Amino acid sequence: MTDAHDRLGVFMSGRAPEALIAALVLTRLVVEGGELGELATRLVPTHDGDRREVKTVPLEWLNRLATAAERGALTKYTVEQIVQHILSRPAGTVP
Repeated sequence: MTDAHDRLGVFMSGRAPEALIAALVLTRLVVEGGELGELATRLVPTHDGDRREVKTVPLEWLNRLATAAERGALTKYTVEQIVQHILSRPAGTVP
C-alpha cells in the first residue's frame, strides 16, 4: 500500500459522507482520466500466472485527493470542482 492509500484510509475511517464524496471523485477521475488518456498502466499478475495490463488512477492523483481530504475540500467543493482541480494541477504541486 502507498502513502496516499494510507492517508486516505486513515482520514476516511468513520467519515461516511466524506468517504462517499471521495468514492465519487475517484469514479470521476477514472472516467475523465480515461477520456483524456491519462490513466496509468500497470501489469498485474493473473490467477494462472500470466500478467495482464490494467489502467489505474495515477498515484499523484491519489496524493492530491488525500491532501484535499485532509484540508477539508470534500465538504467545501463539489465533486466536479475537486476532480477538475486534481486534473488541472501540474506535476509536483499540491492542491
